[in-house]
Amino acid sequence: MVTVYVLVRNFEGPWSAANFDGRKPDELRFENFRIWKVRQGIHAELECARGLFKGAQVSYGDCVYERNYDAIPARMDSQPDWCGFGNIPDEVEDALFLFRLYKPGDIAFVDVRIRNQQGEQFRQYPCRFTADLHSTYPYRMDSMECTRLDDFIKMTTGLEAWSSQWFRIARRFFMYGASKEFNPSWDEVDRAVDYTTALEAALVPEHGKFIGRRLRRRAEGLLTLQNSDIPELDKLLGRLYRMRSLVSHGGIMSGHEKTMLEVESPRLEFAMREILRAALCHLPADELQRKQVLQGFYQPSHKDFADSFLADFDSLPPGSEKQRVVEEVITRQKHSLMTK
Repeated sequence: MVTVYVLVRNFEGPWSAANFDGRKPDELRFENFRIWKVRQGIHAELECARGLFKGAQVSYGDCVYERNYDAIPARMDSQPDWCGFGNIPDEVEDALFLFRLYKPGDIAFVDVRIRNQQGEQFRQYPCRFTADLHSTYPYRMDSMECTRLDDFIKMTTGLEAWSSQWFRIARRFFMYGASKEFNPSWDEVDRAVDYTTALEAALVPEHGKFIGRRLRRRAEGLLTLQNSDIPELDKLLGRLYRMRSLVSHGGIMSGHEKTMLEVESPRLEFAMREILRAALCHLPADELQRKQVLQGFYQPSHKDFADSFLADFDSLPPGSEKQRVVEEVITRQKHSLMTK
């Protein structure tokens, strides 16, 4: 048997004082794994966890994700099995992603260890997804949710787009963002940048103008199919997009902007997950078909492009360049009429 152990933080389960007897551990059991807590004052559990995660800082209150394998699962892609544990590392990442996609909360996978059939223990090298995330927004789950999460995992991983290239990119940036501290008061807002990139990867395969408008309109269309209503979604995504632009271009957030981001962060976290779930459920894996579906939700009209051109033209100061644009437009229009 091969067993994978993950040190988990920012996770709160239905830990009961009635189980505080040194015998039965506090745990949540799922179909393929369990999560148990290192209970305050139970020294044997602390020593057990420290034995699993040698060299790591393990404390009371930490949790452990544990999954057993009768045989090492084969890799799902064509890459060589350099680590010797097949698809196990990828399934750990899948588990973290599915926890995060299921609902908001800053659950963190901090350290990954794998014990082989001979009892030897191996440590996975740190990556962007395994991070000790400092957060005051824990991930909360009760025992009644175990079955619901199991059902969510089966449904989600069985969808056509689960293994698609576009969703892999959107998922990666969602995970990047969710693995970073989010604290606007201290200008820790990189999460907003990664979240916006994830949404663009899912909803805006085009380049050029109207990226933000495409994102908002298509998100609204997908959520309508999903029967999910998020009040003032257009404004919420607009603020997220402006925040991304501000941060990306070296801007400084005002006190009002920081306060606004803190207040709206729960709605933003919820909306992010709803949009990604709707995209995964309703967008095809095939890239051409995905573009056609997205353009069916919203595609800029000729008038949109014309209005954008006029706005850019009006921004030019009077002078030779503005006159050159006028002459070039006239020349191109004459050429267009002659070639019809």
